[in-house]
This record gives sequence, structure tokens and C-alpha cells, in this order.
Amino acid sequence: MSHPFDTLQGSGGGGTFVKWEEEGQQVVGIIRSLDVVRDHFADPNDKNAAMHPRLTIDTKDGEKIVTCGQAQLRSKVIEAHQQHGLNIGDHITITYTGIESLKGGKTMKCFMVAVEETTSSSVWDDKEPF
Repeated sequence: MSHPFDTLQGSGGGGTFVKWEEEGQQVVGIIRSLDVVRDHFADPNDKNAAMHPRLTIDTKDGEKIVTCGQAQLRSKVIEAHQQHGLNIGDHITITYTGIESLKGGKTMKCFMVAVEETTSSSVWDDKEPF
């Protein structure tokens, strides 16, 4: 079975990596690149290391890089890709909604992901997302 992000190319871009720290924190903007990266904690020789979607998003504060290493964020982004076909140029909103307690004393960061297809060739022509 193929992975939903198997056909994506490397981003090659710059930007600031997003660290999810405050409940309600959002990244809102236009997707500029999509790719998949290996888990940064994995042994470089581990052929079974987890792969994570990575998005570069053009926001009002500049380019932001979102590496979807958190379990629920990864699931939500893959689900959005399967339902909407995430494409470069789409408008995306990622919201960190807080931490959920799990069995055994574990926790999980939770997110909401909303995607709108953008038909304009310019980043902000037909909508002002901020």
C-alpha cells in the first residue's frame, strides 16, 4: 500500500519551523510546498523509520514550516490530503487545540486542520485570510 504523500517532492525552501506551545496557536496561509521527512529521532540507517508530512506555508508573518510529527496532526493532514488532495496554492489553517490526556498517564497534542482550494494565481488575490 502506498503512502498518501509518496509522490511529493522536496520543499527546498526556507522558513521558520513552528513549535506548538500555546493552545489556540494557529498557522494560516497558502501552502507553498509539501514533502515528507524522516522522523528526526530515527537512526539514519533505520529503513522503517516513521515519515512525516512537512508543509511550507506562506503566512502574513513570512514562511512557516510545519513538520507533522505529532500523531494527531499527522493524521489530520493525511486525512485532509485524502479528502481534498492538498495542493500547492491551497489555503490552510492549522490550529493547536490543546493537550488531551490518554490512558497510562500519556498525553497527545490535538489539532484542527481546515483546507480550502485556492483558484487564484496570486497568494492573496481573492481572500484576505487574516
